[in-house]
Amino acid sequence: MQTQNSPTVVCFRERTFIFWRNTDTGAGGSPRHRSEFGDVVWQEFIDGEWVFPGNPTIYSYETMAFAADGVAAAWSTREDALYIAWQDVTHDVVTRDVAYRASWMKLAKNPKFGYVWEERIGVIPSAAPGATPALVSDGNAIYAAWRNVENDHISWTWSVDGGSWFGPYTLTDRLTSAGPALAALGTSDLVMAWKGAGDDTWIWWSRLRDGVWGEQQAFTDREIHANRPVSLWSPVLG
Repeated sequence: MQTQNSPTVVCFRERTFIFWRNTDTGAGGSPRHRSEFGDVVWQEFIDGEWVFPGNPTIYSYETMAFAADGVAAAWSTREDALYIAWQDVTHDVVTRDVAYRASWMKLAKNPKFGYVWEERIGVIPSAAPGATPALVSDGNAIYAAWRNVENDHISWTWSVDGGSWFGPYTLTDRLTSAGPALAALGTSDLVMAWKGAGDDTWIWWSRLRDGVWGEQQAFTDREIHANRPVSLWSPVLG
């Protein structure tokens, strides 16, 4: 599941987390709970209320270590880990060049401290997303897909542990002005959905089976009149 400028809710084991882009400064009443504009903030749903994660073995601050418009999140049951990914935009102050990357982090079990965010922020090689990427797990691998910032085509990749990403592979038969969504139906069995590019307001979809994406098909009875990504619900597999 992923969102652009909207909250992302994800289940991880018996816990439920929400991530969103902060639009105010000083979100909390103390330095420990204070975030800057654009920072990604998160909370946990406990006893009917959203609260800042207070377990230091999970994360002792509500503010993540990066700023982004939104995040994607997926639970890898094979690894027993939670992945999040986002569009990372950097500006060169000298050349004024802008670089786009797909970055990711992983919440995994540490033998000494329990479940903690790994300090390393990973990057999906050669990915230049024009918006928040989509992320999903089929119980065996993690898949990511995104709109390419330079041409609106959709690219995708996959990894079994975040250490090595295959591809990315560009799907030149499909275009989007918003970004794709992903859902997993089974091992190596995914569905992708997206809004068309430019004036194309139809919702399109395609299915991945055994590593091959099928032809794109349009829902001619439904449209999106905004450059917003669609959403797909994916069950926990594995």
